[in-house]
Amino acid sequence: LATFMLRLFPASITLNIMTLSGLTVAIGRVVDDSIVVLENIFRHLQEGEDKTHALIEGTRDVSVAIFAATVITVVVFLPLGLTGGIIGEFFLPFGLAVTYSLMSSFIVAITVVPVVAYLLLDRNEIADDENSFLERLYEPALKWALANGRNSIIVLVTATISLVIGLGLFATRPLAFLPSFGEPQIAVSVNLPAGTKIVDTNAVVVEFENYLAATFTADQIKSVSTIIGGGGGLESLILGSSSVSENVGTITIGVEHPGELDTLAGEIRTEAERIFGQENVTVSAASLSEQGFGGFALVLSGEQADLQAVNADIVNVLNNVDGLANVSSNVAADASAETAPVTFIRVDLQSAARFTGELETNNTIGVTNLAKQAIQDYLDTNNLADRITVSEGFESRQQTEGFAGLGLAMGIAIVLVILILIVTFGSFVHWLDIILSIIVAPVGAAILLTLTNRVLGISAMIGLLMLIGIVVTNAVVLIDRVQSNRRERHMELRAALLEAGERRLRPILMTALATIGALVPLAVGLSEGAIIASELGTVVIGGLFSSTLLTLIVVPVAYRLLDPLHRRLAINRKDRETSDKVGV
Repeated sequence: LATFMLRLFPASITLNIMTLSGLTVAIGRVVDDSIVVLENIFRHLQEGEDKTHALIEGTRDVSVAIFAATVITVVVFLPLGLTGGIIGEFFLPFGLAVTYSLMSSFIVAITVVPVVAYLLLDRNEIADDENSFLERLYEPALKWALANGRNSIIVLVTATISLVIGLGLFATRPLAFLPSFGEPQIAVSVNLPAGTKIVDTNAVVVEFENYLAATFTADQIKSVSTIIGGGGGLESLILGSSSVSENVGTITIGVEHPGELDTLAGEIRTEAERIFGQENVTVSAASLSEQGFGGFALVLSGEQADLQAVNADIVNVLNNVDGLANVSSNVAADASAETAPVTFIRVDLQSAARFTGELETNNTIGVTNLAKQAIQDYLDTNNLADRITVSEGFESRQQTEGFAGLGLAMGIAIVLVILILIVTFGSFVHWLDIILSIIVAPVGAAILLTLTNRVLGISAMIGLLMLIGIVVTNAVVLIDRVQSNRRERHMELRAALLEAGERRLRPILMTALATIGALVPLAVGLSEGAIIASELGTVVIGGLFSSTLLTLIVVPVAYRLLDPLHRRLAINRKDRETSDKVGV
């Protein structure tokens, strides 16, 4: 706990891509508290109250709700710094930027906004309260949902079905630690047989360049850079040698659209192997994210003789996995040659061979799992499973551990949210009303992610984390009004739910639209170079759209169904307290 508290106040933190991403994500959310306060002030003024009284009461009415909502959103992001590992280090600046901006937004909402409203609002300019088109649609729908138990069950079943649909769509999405971003390039490395003259090397390279020019348009390939021959590098500079390797060449191809990188790489590889010969060329494709966090590595552990015997077969097995290319091993393929260098690594004091390759797919984690399964099938078929084990290398392991760390952060966040809800509402039951609202969020996120054909990666998972906070805060604003109706206005349950729904519909819709509007530039891809970008915006917009529509119905229905259990527990608690007093 002490370590975590210290991490909240780092000794040095810069204005970098992660802190800027945090501020970008927070833009839509920082105005939510102010919107709720200002809208409630307007409500009081429209009801004919005195201006000063409207400002004070309008702010007081929602202060507890927006405080709880802000704290909930903050604790959703803070666990990012608790998880440790690459997620903790990578996303701590992001989480801190969101946290401090949201905490500031609450202070502004209950201090600056009422003061500015007092100075700028004119009671005579505020129109009478009239139900909008959405309010006229919402009220009959809520009345129908609360009419009887059958209708309430239909609502909950619909919400559950939406959850199943959302999870099913998520399962169809490619899994990648980070989506492709940065400058996408294809590198073609040519190494013709020794003794090839530079004029002959140039001739085949020109043939390859002609193929590129004739096959692809400028909208697909934006640049081609070619180097024929290779110098001696640093050694030639030191020794004064001017020798040139005439049999080598490098062609770097700039791809216009990152989404076409893997497809183009496969097509170019096929033709490059025909022109140069399969053994004389290597075609690699990668963007900035693949170079940093999208690598592939598997490790086989066992006896050196067994590893050396299966090395070539394993390379062939991996090269046949769709989405993998240029697989190699630290163990020499030609183990029969006496001069072949044979290098082994050790993992947990056991000899091991490391296999690396290039992932030419946006389903990086899915292909890694397919590769592991392909190796395991090979070992089972050849009765080697009890002598050789398969595990992930560093490049692959950091991706799976990153997902696991983020899953842990989401679990911690939900637990903290539940604790805050129990304290805020003073009930061990009604927190379930709000948690149930989370189940309707994934369907919109999954549908929009599927329609835009985007990956389920860290950016999308951060979006889901953010969505938890937003959905819960909308429900908190609604339930706070319900409890206020019952506690202060002594309203019957159904009437309290209907009044709260009508009263809180407008601020909930306004905050949802503000958040959606702020994230549209991210979702449409206007910041392609950002790590937290289009996938996050897509998930939050889709999830917020579905959850806003469904939460306004699901939460009141859940509250009504669970209220008898809440009252029973409350009566039992009072009976125990009375018994204790009598005993004393």
